[in-house]
Amino acid sequence: MQAIEVTKHMSVTGQRLVLAHESGDWSLGWMATSNPARPDSGRGELRVQVLPEAAWHHLAITGSLPEGVTPRSVPISQVRVLALFVPTAIF
Repeated sequence: MQAIEVTKHMSVTGQRLVLAHESGDWSLGWMATSNPARPDSGRGELRVQVLPEAAWHHLAITGSLPEGVTPRSVPISQVRVLALFVPTAIF
């Protein structure tokens, strides 16, 4: 797997993400619930809505979020999408 920067043209809804924290650490276990978009004000950095992976699966199965869980809006500079790296050439 490889962590790839998210760009404004990417479709990431339903993709696994890693999330940057203020400490500089990255954490696994996040899912995108939206594609990159500007905040409602139309200004500022593109953002992605994210949920903890367990909450995303609960939503996908039941159609509702677990009690007390709401999506977080995260700037795309603080997330990376996990992608399977497939080599283009085989020896």
